[in-house]
Amino acid sequence: MKINYYAYSIVIIAGFLFLGSCRKDKISPSQANTFIKYFGQNGNNIGGTVDQTTDGGYILIGTSDAYGNGNQIIVQKTDKYGNAMWMQVIGGPGNDTGSFVKITADGGYLIAAARAEKGNSAYTDANLIKLNSDGSVGFDSTYGYPNVNDYGTRAISTMDGGYMLIGTTDSTAFVGTHAFTPSKIFIAKTNASGMTSWTWKFGNANAANLGTSIQQLNDSIYFTSGSFVTDTSKNMLVTQGRYQFGGKDYNFISNISKSALPNPGNSEVISASDIILGNANNQYILGNCTSGIYLLNILNGTSQLSYKIIGTVGLSAVAFSQTSDGGFVIAGNTINTSNGSSDILVVRTDASGNVIWMKNYGGTGNDYGSFAKQTTDGGYIVSGTVQFGGDQTGANNVMALFKLNSNGDLE
Repeated sequence: MKINYYAYSIVIIAGFLFLGSCRKDKISPSQANTFIKYFGQNGNNIGGTVDQTTDGGYILIGTSDAYGNGNQIIVQKTDKYGNAMWMQVIGGPGNDTGSFVKITADGGYLIAAARAEKGNSAYTDANLIKLNSDGSVGFDSTYGYPNVNDYGTRAISTMDGGYMLIGTTDSTAFVGTHAFTPSKIFIAKTNASGMTSWTWKFGNANAANLGTSIQQLNDSIYFTSGSFVTDTSKNMLVTQGRYQFGGKDYNFISNISKSALPNPGNSEVISASDIILGNANNQYILGNCTSGIYLLNILNGTSQLSYKIIGTVGLSAVAFSQTSDGGFVIAGNTINTSNGSSDILVVRTDASGNVIWMKNYGGTGNDYGSFAKQTTDGGYIVSGTVQFGGDQTGANNVMALFKLNSNGDLE
């Protein structure tokens, strides 16, 4: 297992260049409570997740190929109106990808990413980065296996003061020829400095197992979500488990797949996109099924409390978070029926998964939602990728922030 500490980074106190205008909605003034903001240099820019910062602003992560040497990780800090404050570019030769950012208790930022291998830039390692509140690097560590692709998808702070990273590794044996790249879910536990405590990979044999999210249930048990694809089927892969140091094994306490769920209208579960923890040991799973989006509430990893299908065919869910009233806000994608392109989807539900409102945002290009979260003023911040499809940016993508009011609208 390798750990590399390296960073090629530039801090730019002016931030990204603002580009374009929204195709369907008017951009609000620079001091408005709702807005749409775009970030990106010339080139392709992909937006990852967003979080609200302690000063009321926002931190956005993404990926850009505008800085040479392949793709770079982009970290963009804004004020509460979405105006750029500073921007960090992290990377080196090869392709690096920024997926997830979250505020830490000390006001810094925890990042899950993928970095080109230091010794072989044709491959990537799973990457965990801790930034200080001013954007400077606290640590920058990589984990994985040589000469294969490893990716970091999500990360959390753990109860012992360390961190946990989940992602995917292509380091797995397989038999035969498949229409997919076989892979395993990859997890890495670190100390407070990003040094490895232990790592593990798991998943179904001869399948593409993809790790999507992780939570900590107590001092030793972790709750993970993922999906797997075989030549004949797709399924969710949700586990609870603990690492046993003596046995050098990841012991599964529970393992949930679609066979344990109802099948209303022959709508089959095909993935698990995200998980969050609620009160009284409730755990919530978000994913996709053949007829839309599903929301599953379970207790202690086994007992099913509720299963709700949201929307219709053509909707897909990427991530969700819980709102102050116990409901949820979901980010994902939907098909624009007028031109067949992808639009950003945001769904607001009550605590039972009943839809309060469902909105889509987009235009002639393919636009993708990455994350949605309720803000301290009762509105919502949404991150994603916008493709203008022919105007100021041509066909290039830009990172996007949408600040919506409590009804999901721009004022």
